[in-house]
Amino acid sequence: VYNGETYSNDELRPILNAKGITFRGHSDTEVILESVATFGVEEAVKQLNGMFAFAIYDNLEKTLHLVRDRVGVKPMYWMRHEKGLAFASELKALMPLFSSRPTMCQKAVSAYLRYGYVPAPMSIYENIFKLEPGTILTFHNNTITQNKYWSMDDVSRQPKLTGTFSDHRAEFHDLLRDSVRRCMHADVPVGTLLSGGIDSSLVT
Repeated sequence: VYNGETYSNDELRPILNAKGITFRGHSDTEVILESVATFGVEEAVKQLNGMFAFAIYDNLEKTLHLVRDRVGVKPMYWMRHEKGLAFASELKALMPLFSSRPTMCQKAVSAYLRYGYVPAPMSIYENIFKLEPGTILTFHNNTITQNKYWSMDDVSRQPKLTGTFSDHRAEFHDLLRDSVRRCMHADVPVGTLLSGGIDSSLVT
């Protein structure tokens, strides 16, 4: 089950083709599925560039994996249930599992009033959680484990850049062009929304 879009398909398809994978279509969903089947969940996710949340069930291992993109663009909620584990991209999809309205989480309400949003892993309700960005949740034998595959803290601890301002400006320009080029690959028409700010003007 997949929600989102990935932009590394052009790089991954030849790698998978070389391993004998034949694609039936052009969707990024198929690339994700074949990447996970070939490399395993964690290694496959590290190669994905995009915004996504997906669940994948390994029928041989009887294991469910929930995955969220690096910075959490796409939402993913989960909760323990008497029959196992439930997940959805919206809270309202989980409401039918309750016989009465779930209890509000006072800590989450406090955080909302303080910050203007509910930070992960909390949700506004008790015992319903947001999967944190850059995280893989694995459900196996009624046991939950969570593993961070990407962290902003880890990125910030990497060695500082060296070189001149002109070097960094040129590198930023290349990264921006590459990012926009990747996002232009779509199954539907693509447009830009100009807000009047620097970022949307640069992208346009």
